[in-house]
Amino acid sequence: MSISRFGASLSDLCVSNGEGLYCLNLKEYKMTQKNVHPLHKIYGTLKSTASKAAGKIAGNTSELTMRFYKERFLWYADVNGWPGPKNMLLMVDGADAFLDYLSGNGEEVTLDLSLDPKAGYEVLNYIHPHPAGDGAYYMAEMNGRQHKLWLCGVTEFVFGYMPEEVWYKHGSRPPISNESN
Repeated sequence: MSISRFGASLSDLCVSNGEGLYCLNLKEYKMTQKNVHPLHKIYGTLKSTASKAAGKIAGNTSELTMRFYKERFLWYADVNGWPGPKNMLLMVDGADAFLDYLSGNGEEVTLDLSLDPKAGYEVLNYIHPHPAGDGAYYMAEMNGRQHKLWLCGVTEFVFGYMPEEVWYKHGSRPPISNESN
């Protein structure tokens, strides 16, 4: 199954609710602090606040191994103890392309994550908050170029806040060749 089958392009932000696929063409619409709908802002703020609170109850961590997997062409984070719906674990808006890169266009990738610098790790650097208050944008190196990606408020469930840096490396499996990108 390919995304083009649904009439969407890879530049679209697509979200599935399990019954349908909803896409926002990012070439035609750019969410900024000035044009964000008030309901999006409320939703984003509530999601981030709830994620942070639930994470404190579950116990935040500064180091972990996390699995990401592709299901029907959509990437998901496998977040241990996540109390919310699965669709909130979708990796979109640049994070999906980043996971395609890290997985060598595969179906799964496991990453060791840390909030502290570590030898042999690469880094995601905080750029700015999401316009609706749901997480933040980060910059990573991908194919020798800078790549912008969004990490949603679920990151606050995992770490307790949106960190300035997230250090990562391939987890238990060896790094995969990314020659196809």
